[in-house]
Amino acid sequence: MEKKFRFALVGHSEELAEAVRRCINPEIEEVAIKVVKMGQSLPVAKRLVDEGTEIIFGHMGNAHLMYQEIGQPVVENLR
Repeated sequence: MEKKFRFALVGHSEELAEAVRRCINPEIEEVAIKVVKMGQSLPVAKRLVDEGTEIIFGHMGNAHLMYQEIGQPVVENLR
């Protein structure tokens, strides 16, 4: 079996989390979805990267903060 891409969504919106759940292809993608409160996104994103997550999706201003903190690309402005 081919390696799955490991994504994570770290954000404050359950609606956004549900939209991401509906869009992934579980045959080739693995996604961790973490709906967090303000102030929790940075440590959660860092932990996910340390655990092998390749791409973090962020929402609103948190994406830039996560990038600064973890030093790994963060996809911003999911709509």
